[in-house]
Parts: sequence; C-alpha cells; structure tokens
Amino acid sequence: MNRSSAGRFIRIIQGGILAAAGIPFCVRAEVPSVPEELMQSLKSEDYPERVAGQRRLRSWMESHGRDGLESLRRAVSDSTDPEVRSMITEVLRSEVLDALDRKGPGFLGIAMGPAEEGVRVGAITAGMPAEKVGIQVGDIILAVNDIALADADPPSQFRRLVGGKKPGDEVVFQVRRGADTLEIRAILAPRPLSTPLPNGNIDPDLEAAAREAKFREWMEMRGNEKIPDSRR
Repeated sequence: MNRSSAGRFIRIIQGGILAAAGIPFCVRAEVPSVPEELMQSLKSEDYPERVAGQRRLRSWMESHGRDGLESLRRAVSDSTDPEVRSMITEVLRSEVLDALDRKGPGFLGIAMGPAEEGVRVGAITAGMPAEKVGIQVGDIILAVNDIALADADPPSQFRRLVGGKKPGDEVVFQVRRGADTLEIRAILAPRPLSTPLPNGNIDPDLEAAAREAKFREWMEMRGNEKIPDSRR
C-alpha cells in the first residue's frame, strides 16, 4: 500500500470510529500537488524562466489558499534539487511571514514612559508610523481613538489599545506638544519580531534573524527538517 492509499485508509477508519461515537467527521480532499510544469520551470537553465516560474508558483499557491501553503511545504520536503527547494522555500517563507504580519498586533514605533497625563514619547523607531506622521520625542500622547490614557499604568494601557489593532488600521492619537494639542492619524505597521535597541530602532540583522527563526519554527512544527536558510 502506497502512502496516499494508506492515508485514505486511515481517514476511513478514523471516520468510522468517530461516526460510531456520534461525532461528525468530514474527510478532507487530498491536498493538490504542485503542477509538474511549474516544478520544471524552476529547474530551467534560463534564469528569466526560473524567475517567471517562481512568480507563477506564487500565483498558484495563492489561488489554492491553505492547501497551496501545504502543497509548497510538502514540495520543500520532497524536492531533491537544492536550487528548486530554495526557490520554493523563498515563496513559502514570504507568504508565511506576510500572513504573520497581517494577523499580528499593530505597531506605532515609539519608546515611552509615564507622564502626568498619558505617556511621554522617549524615542522614535526609524521608518515606523510614528516617524512618518511626525510624532516627536517629548510629545505627550493623551488618548488613543478618543480613549484617554488614564489608567494606573498608562504605558500598559497604550500597548493594549495599539496592540489590539491590526497592521493597516488607522488610529487617531491626541498629542500634546508644548501648549498645543494635536490630532495625529497613523496607519499602524506590523510589530517587529526582534527587541528594539535602546534608541528605539530595529536592528535589521536581528529582525531578519527573528523572522527566519519564526519561519523555521512554522516549518518544523509541520515536520520539515530540510529548510534552506534565507541568510545565505
């Protein structure tokens, strides 16, 4: 009995046991294999064809949703060609980490401490939304989406309010700057996976390593051991 037949046999037995126990059971359709023509395009000696094949592979994966992810994960395990395995992994890594970013908490990009009211901005993370919308060191953030930062621990309240939003969400901050009170709108970014430096910035190498570790964890939880490293 081959692996595919054995898998179907096991699911039938499982279904019978669950049905006997009165538990609904749905036999899931087989996960599709990556089309052979796509795999062949990744082996082409013509570099533009390999790049085009990788783009088609991404489109194929996206059109199959979660099954597409699973198909690529299996292809990484099954491929014996290191270059092909690396190209498939690159597509898979990008999608897994993009999905993680989309689902993760929102991030403004400040270091902060308590103030008499709200929180005082102590540092700005370069390239993050706070910098882009002009929030400055020394600003005092009084409210998030009209919710006053008046808890016993305003920095924790700020993290809850911002972290409860998703990347791409727009958030309105009430900011005191000197004698002026401003309304500043920002589109939140994904929260970095690495710990910010003391100056509030993100070290690109540490962030790349943290993202690679998260992807490898995703793969290893699903049984993959042959995982090409993106930091080659």
